[in-house]
Amino acid sequence: MLPQTVARRITAELSDFPARMKKVGTYVLNHPEDVALLSMREQARQAGVPPAAMTRFAQRLGYTGYNELRGLFAASMRGQVSD
Repeated sequence: MLPQTVARRITAELSDFPARMKKVGTYVLNHPEDVALLSMREQARQAGVPPAAMTRFAQRLGYTGYNELRGLFAASMRGQVSD
């Protein structure tokens, strides 16, 4: 399940992101379960970007790192996040 607050923010800002961050944003929007369950390195591989791009993407959204963003997706899957 995709946290809707995060989805709206990514969708609103996606066109302003550099190319690699667009790839990350598109991946996150299209694979929310993978964001919650797979390692950041595996997600980066699937998105076709270096792992550092995942971290920079999360930081651009205002999170301390990718693990914080990933935690929102995991909590959403467990039903612990409501929008």
